[in-house]
Amino acid sequence: MAAVLFGGLAFSQSVFAGDPGADPGSGGCSPGYWKANAVTEDPANAWFVDPTTTLDAAGFVPQSQDPNTTLLETLQLSGGEGAEGMERKLLRHCVAGILNAENPNVGYTISTGDVISMCNAVMATEDKDTMENFKDQLDVFNNVGCPIDMKGEPIND
Repeated sequence: MAAVLFGGLAFSQSVFAGDPGADPGSGGCSPGYWKANAVTEDPANAWFVDPTTTLDAAGFVPQSQDPNTTLLETLQLSGGEGAEGMERKLLRHCVAGILNAENPNVGYTISTGDVISMCNAVMATEDKDTMENFKDQLDVFNNVGCPIDMKGEPIND
């Protein structure tokens, strides 16, 4: 199996469809969708993970962000300058990635474990450009088109 190099990091082709023509999957909901969805009045939302789960408990190893930040708080973070700001932007997309992967109605292209391991590898570089490039790739996957409603049910066209 060929490795895909991303910012000097090698990922298995089966894990990461990093080439420009890759199929990003059949669905992906944005960080904004997940942030809005977590605070709905209706307890039946699309989250398959408790919004109060911390980054650490979810398996993320941020370099500058507090690992006790919850998934919902992570989605609410603003960016900022330098590598620290870019890590916050990346983490928003990493959290959206695991939420997309956990919901069986989304059809996300990357598994939960692979999202976490790739995000951790990219954050460990502490390189702003590497984090930005990977964030941009996740942004594509997270914005393919959200195929679920606010209760996590498939939208029928």
